[in-house]
Amino acid sequence: MGELEAFAEGREEMEAARLAHRPGLVAEMQARLAHHGLLDPPADGLLGPGTQWALGAFGRAAGLGFEGALTPPAAAALLREGPVLPLRPGGSLAGQVAAALLRRGDWLCRDPGCSTIVYVEGMDEAGRVVPRRPNRFDDLRLLLRIAAGGQPEILGAWAATTASGRPAVERPAEPEGAPRLALGQHRAWVMGRTAIGTALEQEALVQLLPLPVTRDADHDFRRQGDPRERGFYLIDQHGGQDAPAAEVGGIGAGCLIGRSQEGHGRFMALLREDPRWRANAAHLFTTSLLRAEEVLG
Repeated sequence: MGELEAFAEGREEMEAARLAHRPGLVAEMQARLAHHGLLDPPADGLLGPGTQWALGAFGRAAGLGFEGALTPPAAAALLREGPVLPLRPGGSLAGQVAAALLRRGDWLCRDPGCSTIVYVEGMDEAGRVVPRRPNRFDDLRLLLRIAAGGQPEILGAWAATTASGRPAVERPAEPEGAPRLALGQHRAWVMGRTAIGTALEQEALVQLLPLPVTRDADHDFRRQGDPRERGFYLIDQHGGQDAPAAEVGGIGAGCLIGRSQEGHGRFMALLREDPRWRANAAHLFTTSLLRAEEVLG
C-alpha cells in the first residue's frame, strides 16, 4: 500500500507544514495531480507553491475545499482512476493538436485558466500544412487551453520558427553545428529577459534546464541524420523583431521564435495570466514540438 492510499484510509488531516516533511507522500500526491492534469510532471517530492496551487485547483474541481491541509477525502479523490476534469478534443484545429499531443503521450494542463505551449512545424497561421524551407518562418506557435467543458481552444497562434537562420547554420558558432531542439515535450523555461544581437533586451522564456538537441553538422537545415546532444544552448523563446517571413537570418540561432514582436508580447502577456506562474514566479514552462503531419495526418 502506498503512502497516499494509507493516508486516504485514515482520519487525520495534514497541514502543509507537516506535509512538507513527507516527500514520499508529496511525490505520490504530485503524481496523481499530474494524472488529473493539474501539475506539470515529473514529481519531485517538494511541496512548493505550484504543488499547493494544483492541490487547491483539484479540490475546487472535485468539489472539495482546500484550506492548506491534505484531507483523507481529498487523498481518496486523488486516487480515483478517471481525471477530475474532462478533455474532449473534437474536430477543431485545437482539438486535432490536443489529440496529437495525447497520442504521443504529452502532458496537457486541464485547468481552464492554464495554457499549453505548442510549436507545430510546417503549419501556417491558418492551420494549413506548408513545406518547411530553410531560413523561413514556416512553423506555428500556439497557446492552447482546455475550456471548462473539456474542449480545447486556441488562445493565440503566431508564425514562428523552431530552426536556426542561415548564418547560424552555415557559419555556426561551434564546430558541432547549429543546435536544434528535438521534437517532443520539454520542461525547461522560466520567465526572464534576453537580448538578440544588437536589439534591445526583451521579455522571453529563458532556458533554465538542459535540453535535447540535434546538431546540424552537415549544414543542410534538417534534423535527419544529425548527432544528438543534451545540454545548455541558450534556447530561449523570444520575438523575431518583425523579421521578413522569408528571412529568419541572424535573429535565429536555435531559439523558438515568434516572428511578430507584437504577437510575442501577447504570447508573454497570456503566460503571465497563467495561475501556475502567478502562484510561483519560478514556474517551469512546458513546451511541445510536433510536426504538422502528426496533427493533420
